[in-house]
Amino acid sequence: MRRQATLDGTPGTAATARTLTADLLTHAAATGHPLTDRTRETALLVVSELVTNATRHAPGPCRLDLTLTDQHLHITVEDTHPALPAPRTHDAARIGGHGLEIVLALCTRLHTETTPHGKRLHAHLPLT
Repeated sequence: MRRQATLDGTPGTAATARTLTADLLTHAAATGHPLTDRTRETALLVVSELVTNATRHAPGPCRLDLTLTDQHLHITVEDTHPALPAPRTHDAARIGGHGLEIVLALCTRLHTETTPHGKRLHAHLPLT
């Protein structure tokens, strides 16, 4: 099961990405994929963090690609900025800047690649 969308990068883009993700997961649950509320909320958080980073740090649109398998939700976000993200040193007193830390903590794998027009981040979220 798969959903793809090009998002404009304007305010509200992360909310749109969450809605697309929620729709995919609702459809998946209706067709027999066993998804817990926790998995659903975790997927929405990961998508929100990745898309927020893309819209905050890269000019122009970003692309969201969601692929659901029996074991994982593969989340791919492509943006127009070529710099690869790097996690910051943990600092509980810092306000903001924890998105990549959150994604790394929740996903079994995160890898990035450069593209001719920017970069692509691939996150693998287990469904169990």
